[in-house]
Amino acid sequence: MSTVNARAIVVGVDGSGSSLDAVGWAAREAELRGAPLKLVSAYQIRALYTSFVALPSHLGAEENARADSILTSASLVARRSVEKPDALTIMIEPIVGPTVQALIDESATASMMVVGSRGNGEYFAELLGSVSTAVAVQARCPVVIVPRSVELHSARGPVVLGVDASAHNQEAVRLAFEEASLRGTGLVAVHVSTDRLVSSPDASTSDKSEAIVSNGRTVLAENLS
Repeated sequence: MSTVNARAIVVGVDGSGSSLDAVGWAAREAELRGAPLKLVSAYQIRALYTSFVALPSHLGAEENARADSILTSASLVARRSVEKPDALTIMIEPIVGPTVQALIDESATASMMVVGSRGNGEYFAELLGSVSTAVAVQARCPVVIVPRSVELHSARGPVVLGVDASAHNQEAVRLAFEEASLRGTGLVAVHVSTDRLVSSPDASTSDKSEAIVSNGRTVLAENLS
């Protein structure tokens, strides 16, 4: 499958084990989709410099070198995670700036954004737990949050889709069907309702259950048709 003009799958990398798990998952996803993989690492220059003249070339060199090293190591992880390493197109980019904003900016041109569930707070002064939450809310493309120690080559289970009646739900439905098709697996759609939907306070437990089930079936039918 050609990667020409394909939008990249972007991964936020900070060198933590969690972010490398995300790299491995994203590499497999890129291989499935025939998409390029872009690894980005955001950093901020710690040195205080106040002047109206141009920044000296050496300022931030240490942080940039570290980000480059992290991305180089992540590239090796990506290639080890796929079946055809030489066929995977990998791009790397260190970015100066706050992590969350850097990833949100990258999401504007990405096909998918992938982050780990936790990050390297010691180096970046941020936990990727908070970063992943902010990115998931504000990104302009689908976001995948990869848990620690995910099994990349585990037995294939179904894709599980949470269905609601929100305005963004159809994008989730589209992506879930796409993922199930790419992976050659089934799709399980789930909707959760509560008894708050039952208007009558005198309704029996049985009536409430039937109303909840009926509502759930309606929501699923309307969103999956």
